[in-house]
Amino acid sequence: MKIRNAVFLAVIMGLTVGFLACNKKHKQLTVTEIEVPKGPNDIVYVNMDSLNAHCELFKLLKEDLEKETAQKKAILGNKQKAFETKVMNFQQNMQTGTLTQTQMQNAEKTLTQERDQLMALGEQYAADLEAKQSAIMLQVYDSIQASVKRVNDQTFKAKFVLSYQYGSGILLADKNFDMTQAVLEDLNKYYKK
Repeated sequence: MKIRNAVFLAVIMGLTVGFLACNKKHKQLTVTEIEVPKGPNDIVYVNMDSLNAHCELFKLLKEDLEKETAQKKAILGNKQKAFETKVMNFQQNMQTGTLTQTQMQNAEKTLTQERDQLMALGEQYAADLEAKQSAIMLQVYDSIQASVKRVNDQTFKAKFVLSYQYGSGILLADKNFDMTQAVLEDLNKYYKK
């Protein structure tokens, strides 16, 4: 709710500036014409695109997830190849007539069970990786929030910290109110290689 109010406030401020610009008979307002209060800013922002691109924690966790994904993909691929080999052997034995009716039924039953187990394993791996990805995103988000709070309390003392991201509701953000670099430095000091 607080974020929604902050975004609403930012939109209202943007519309107000736009309205003032239109009422000045198309005269462009410059930063020097807009009074920025001295002392702590009421609103600052963090560029989430920059944080995602340069946050060492995110890079480390993403690397771990990619390794685990590759491992599970390899395991599943090997099991799938082994299963395909069993199916081909079964089909050859069926065509050559080396299996009795009972042997064919047992082999079909066994292959069906193996196929179902293989499908269940693939689904389990996908669910595990999705859960891990969600946990990573939550861990990164929590770290970013903690860092934003520390940096804001120590340096900016703003009442609102907005999240700026390409395609978000904030169309323009003045660099004077950007706390991204300070947050990145705070975040990365714990995770530098």
